[in-house]
Amino acid sequence: MAISLVKRSRINLKKSDLAPLREASPKEAVPAAEVPPQCVQLPALIAVEPSEPLHTALAEAAPRGLSSITVGAGWKIQSEPESSPGFWKWLVGWEPPPSVDLDVIAFVLDEKGQVAELGDSLMIGSDIVFFNNPRHRTGAVMLSGDNRMGGAGVQDEEQIFAHLDKLDTRYHRVKFALSIYDGQNRRQHFGNLEGVYVRALDSSGKEVARCNLDNNPAYVGRCTLVFGEAFRADGIWQFRLLNEAYSSDSFETVLFHHVPQ
Repeated sequence: MAISLVKRSRINLKKSDLAPLREASPKEAVPAAEVPPQCVQLPALIAVEPSEPLHTALAEAAPRGLSSITVGAGWKIQSEPESSPGFWKWLVGWEPPPSVDLDVIAFVLDEKGQVAELGDSLMIGSDIVFFNNPRHRTGAVMLSGDNRMGGAGVQDEEQIFAHLDKLDTRYHRVKFALSIYDGQNRRQHFGNLEGVYVRALDSSGKEVARCNLDNNPAYVGRCTLVFGEAFRADGIWQFRLLNEAYSSDSFETVLFHHVPQ
């Protein structure tokens, strides 16, 4: 059975192909030294590795952990060049720039950091929340909708809401990514788009992490960003910024690293 990982038929991938591709797919993450200052996280919520005990100061700063997390992204509708008046557009056959379609994705991972359920051929019923599967089978992780145009770049155009305290104990991490649909064909990447940002908010609506990607040179040629993850440590849910960028415009690049062998 083939898996369609995109909203329009572009990739047909057999489940049996995922394990070897996971090993063959290179990790193209931006080195830590190149992480730009535009990506920030509230210090009190910067977390330790899941295998390490929670630091006392962290536990005091967030004694109950996170009950939920919302990851949202915003971006501007691509503007037309002012130097291209209507008559000349018609005369030279000028076409407007393609729309910018960003997608927020969540990978709901087990204790081994794997996507245990891939669902059907459209990945419906899987442990991945995205445009084909907007609601996780537990009902605890949901996508607000699929915006294919963008907006003013000042408010979230897509959001994924994760009710962490309602997730089954078999789930230990929720990893969030942002990708540009068909970005390579449209010559779009985070280094040349306007008004792009991704952020995380706690249950009170307080922003706990943000990456501003507006024409950011650190992301030239990068079409997918693994923004951050919520994870369970000592029974407490925390969030940490990851900021790993990939040239691929499909989240399958991330999926390959989270498929059981």
